[in-house]
Amino acid sequence: VYTPFGGGVTYPDTGWIGQYIVKSMSLKTLCFQPTVSYKLNKMLGVGVGFVYSIGSLQKKMDIAPLNDSVGTSSEIKTKLSGYGFNAGVYFNPTEALSIGLTYRSQLNMKSKDGVLKTSGIPTLLADSIPASNKFTMTIPMPKVITLGAEYKVNDQLTLAADVCFVAFKVFDSLRVKFDQSPGPGLPNPKTEPRKFKNVYTFQLGGQYKIIDALAIRLGVRYAMSPIPKGFVSPEGADANHFIYCGGLGYQITDNFAVDASYSFESVKRADNNLYYHFSGTYKTYASIAGLSLSYNF
Repeated sequence: VYTPFGGGVTYPDTGWIGQYIVKSMSLKTLCFQPTVSYKLNKMLGVGVGFVYSIGSLQKKMDIAPLNDSVGTSSEIKTKLSGYGFNAGVYFNPTEALSIGLTYRSQLNMKSKDGVLKTSGIPTLLADSIPASNKFTMTIPMPKVITLGAEYKVNDQLTLAADVCFVAFKVFDSLRVKFDQSPGPGLPNPKTEPRKFKNVYTFQLGGQYKIIDALAIRLGVRYAMSPIPKGFVSPEGADANHFIYCGGLGYQITDNFAVDASYSFESVKRADNNLYYHFSGTYKTYASIAGLSLSYNF
C-alpha cells in the first residue's frame, strides 16, 4: 500500500496575486498492490500483480469579478479511482550481484461524484451560472519502468543503484466535461494544457549492517521535472532537484521485517505560465516518511 503521486498547496485567503488560478489544491492517491512472485531457479524470479488506486481531488479559486461584483469563488471536489497491473523480473547472476526490472502500468484515475460549486454569483447571472454543477474527468497517472542493481561488497556493506523512467507525457492536458454550461462564454468541456514530458530519476544508496538484524541506509536521488518551460503553475511547481534519504531496517524474525525511511527535498524554480499569463519564483521543501512491513514465506 503506497502513495505514488500527489500533493497539495494552500495560499493566503487575502493578498494572494494568483487567487484566480488557485487558492488551495489537493491531489491524493493511494494504491493497493497485491503481488505474487515465483522463483524459477537459483538465478531467476518473476512477479506479477494487480494495482487498484483510489484518490481525491479538491481545488478552490476565486473567479474574476463578474458584472462589477466581488467575492465570486468556486470549488471542485471529486473522488478518483483506477486500476492497472505490475510485473517484474529478478536476476541473480552471482552471489554478490542482483538485478531487477519492474513495470507499473499507467493508471487512468476517473472521477466519481465530481461537483463544481460556485458561490457569490451576481443576481443578474444567477440563471446562467449554476451554483452546483456535476462534471467528469480523467487524470492519467504515468507508467513507471525501473531498472536496478545491487552489489554486496561484503557481509556488512551493500550498494545499490537504479534508473527510473516515468512516462509523464500522458498528462498533456486536463479536460473537464460539465453537465451544464459553467457560465456564459466559457467552453464545455474545458481543456487546460499541461504539456508534461517523460522524465528519468537516478538513485544511489548503500546499506550497512550494524548487527545481523539491524541495518542503516543512506541514499540520494536526482529527479528530473516533467514540467516544461512556460508551463510552471502555482498549482504545483517543480524543478530538477536532489532528494536525500535515510532509513533503518530491522529483521524481527527470519520471515518478518520492518523498514523505516525518511527523505528531504528542496525545490526552487523561477518561470512563467503561458496559459495563465502568470510568472513567479517557487520554493518548496518536502519531508517524506515511510514505513514498510514485509513477510517472506
